[in-house]
Amino acid sequence: MTGQVPLEPADCGPSLAAVYRPEPGDHVKIERDGAEVHSGVVEVVSEDFRKVWLKAEGVNLRRLFDISEGYEFVLCPTAALP
Repeated sequence: MTGQVPLEPADCGPSLAAVYRPEPGDHVKIERDGAEVHSGVVEVVSEDFRKVWLKAEGVNLRRLFDISEGYEFVLCPTAALP
């Protein structure tokens, strides 16, 4: 993601769980019951797009999320750096 910086989580689009398929490198917000529980960059996606590993960032360890556990993935737009 050279030349791009993620926007604040509040700038993430509405939930696209029914149509959005996360891709490695996407910046996403993870929601459960309508509340944000985590955000980060997608590292690995399962073949059925139901499980997503987020990259470790700073003190946050690599973490797995599964939509069958009530999580939704919300794509966060990125903005090009000037």
